[in-house]
Order: sequence, then C-alpha cells, then structure tokens
Amino acid sequence: MDAQFKPRAVSHLTISLILLAGVLIAGFFWWQAAHHDKPVLAPMLWCLGLFAIHAPFYLTGCTAMARAKGYTGVLVVTCVLFWITSFIIVITLPDKLRTRRKRRRSGGRDDLPPDPEPEE
Repeated sequence: MDAQFKPRAVSHLTISLILLAGVLIAGFFWWQAAHHDKPVLAPMLWCLGLFAIHAPFYLTGCTAMARAKGYTGVLVVTCVLFWITSFIIVITLPDKLRTRRKRRRSGGRDDLPPDPEPEE
C-alpha cells in the first residue's frame, strides 16, 4: 500500500463507521418514535444529519483506500450506486503496488540469462 494515502483511508473509514453506528442508533430511535406515536422529527433529523456527515468521510476513505492500493479514485464511483458493496470491493482489491515492489526488489536477476552448463 502507498504510505501517502493509507493513513487518510484508515482515519476516514474509521470515522465513517463510527458515524454509521450513530446513524443506525438514530434510525432505531426514529423507528421507535414512529411506532409509539411520539414526535419523529428530532430522531429523523439526527439520522439524516449523521448520514450527511458520514457520506463524505466514507467516499473519501474508499477513494483513498483504492489509491493506496494503486487503483484510480474513479473506481469508487460505485459507492454512489452500491454503498456497502463498494467498501467490500475496495477492501478485497489486490494491492497493485505490492507486486510492483516485489519485482523491483529482485534486483533484475530474473532478466539474466541462465548459467552455462559446465563442460566436462
């Protein structure tokens, strides 16, 4: 992973997961209020407000994770269409940069011709 994008990806995805937990809790209170004839405006506003704060952190976190793995940020456009599955896709993507580093560390020994056979 690219060290430039990894800290931002981890921090933004952590913040977005915490905010998502808040959205779920607010959604539960919204559901409770709706079924018990209580005012639903406050829980609804909390739920929508937390989701509105969660969305940019989630999108930038997924974009940073994709960029840290060597992919372009355009890949995360699927976040808008498939919210949860895009997180799974970005997490399970193979790390393109790791394979490049392994090839470079070999010191170019793969390109050398084979050793000549000893003459008897």
